[in-house]
Amino acid sequence: MQQIMTMNQLPLKTLALAGLMTLGCGSTWASTTCVFPTPSASFTITNPLDIAPGDPSLRQAVGFTNTSCSKRNINIYGTFCLKMGIGSAGTPAGSAYAPRWLQKGADYAGFQIYKDAGYSDVWGANATAPNMNRKEELSMVGSVSFADWTITEINGKSFPLYVELLASFPTVNGASSIAMLAPGVYTSTFGGGEGTGFGWRAAYGGAAGGYPGCTGGSDNSNFQVIGGTVSANIAAQCKINGTIADIDFGTQAATATNLQGSTALTVQCTRTTPYYIGLLPGNGNTAGAGLMYGQAPLTAADTVAYQLRSTAGMSGTIWGNTATSISVGNGVAGTGTGSDQNHTIYATLASANAAAGNYQDTVTVTVNY
Repeated sequence: MQQIMTMNQLPLKTLALAGLMTLGCGSTWASTTCVFPTPSASFTITNPLDIAPGDPSLRQAVGFTNTSCSKRNINIYGTFCLKMGIGSAGTPAGSAYAPRWLQKGADYAGFQIYKDAGYSDVWGANATAPNMNRKEELSMVGSVSFADWTITEINGKSFPLYVELLASFPTVNGASSIAMLAPGVYTSTFGGGEGTGFGWRAAYGGAAGGYPGCTGGSDNSNFQVIGGTVSANIAAQCKINGTIADIDFGTQAATATNLQGSTALTVQCTRTTPYYIGLLPGNGNTAGAGLMYGQAPLTAADTVAYQLRSTAGMSGTIWGNTATSISVGNGVAGTGTGSDQNHTIYATLASANAAAGNYQDTVTVTVNY
């Protein structure tokens, strides 16, 4: 049997982070303001049932560049630290930052933000172990102008970040992979404090050649949050898995009647996705009443009638092709679980009274969703 599947388009997923960052300092740092433009990451995933870990469509490298900083004189050895919080979805499973989460009601999708292009070094907030900090060292020696600092170290400096929607993650509400998620929009917002926000700080102290790390030295306590949202729109998808075996009525005498046969159909759809299956014989009859046609040396005028059904028996429920994406019609309905679901296709033959020879037909299977 042939297989035909319909597919919906998947909207984009977007990461947006933007804001004004203010470094308010103690007696050593002078107050300054730095402005960063909005970065974004967009993903297009049309096949959530087929996504594998590391698929390029799940990854996006983006960056944000400091455009300006006010000018102050400083006399310090320091480290400029960018911090990324856990996000508003919290930690429904696993441990903090392992992974980060997007939320849609009671459902969660795992994602992560990394410091490196290898998507291995998680970007976190200060004082979050292990090694969850973003660090950028500044070459500040003796008494220098903040104007020099902004030109050589901060002004125009690009800070890349690497975002990944995870193909699999710890189980939450029965879902442990993208394929198991219910379609819809999943989000996590960043803003409101070090735990959930995105911002920066400066650690200062140390000596020339020995800059403090983001978890060491004295810490400027002012943490300016940059608001933003990570969102993922998971599309509905259905597909037919495996091969649909032929229904073979075998070799029969011309006097044979009430013959029955069946085959298995395996459908996989995203969780909670309604789907409706239609069967169309080669003669185009939408009520599932088909004709098997004689093969050479027989001609197309030699036929044997059959009927497609969704339940067993000569009077089983007719299975035709009036199903749509929103109505079952005379087809068969189901609701996706993210896993394979099996359906049995039955065919009945009232009479084998025809010229001796081989007869066959092709049925088209359509999964509407």
